[in-house]
Amino acid sequence: GASSEGDRPFIDRYTLSTGEAERLWRSEAPYYESPRALLDPTEMTFLTQREGVNDPADFFVRDVDDNNLVALTDTPHPMPHTLGITRELITYEREDGLAMSAEMYLPAGYNPETDGPLPTIVWAYPREYKSSAAAAQISGSPYEFVRISYWAPQYLATQGYAVLDSATM
Repeated sequence: GASSEGDRPFIDRYTLSTGEAERLWRSEAPYYESPRALLDPTEMTFLTQREGVNDPADFFVRDVDDNNLVALTDTPHPMPHTLGITRELITYEREDGLAMSAEMYLPAGYNPETDGPLPTIVWAYPREYKSSAAAAQISGSPYEFVRISYWAPQYLATQGYAVLDSATM
């Protein structure tokens, strides 16, 4: 479920006869966890995929009734040299008052008080929005694994740059 905190997947039980929904489970910080399959509707067990900022995605069996979690995989970090890069979801206001957001990546160990300002790369694509509410919607999650590929601007954080990625305009 999209929210002001970013995406937070959830599982609801919906009763058709009454139209009532009951929240059974919701992804919680410091992880981004999403349901992938219902394994047993009687026992309320699901296959989920969970990741953290420094934890690559792994599969788990989650028992919603007793909140038990059993790991099925243990994926090693694919790029240990990127550990320590920080990612922060930031929000800002456009000139016309519209709320916008971006993901900010900073080099490992960066301290603004001692290191001063950084050269910054802004990676953005302008979009048209149907409403201010749609424009202010934050997509993604601050708890997703920091994926860095050779064609992505985030790699520049390993070279001393600040990177604003997916900046809405």
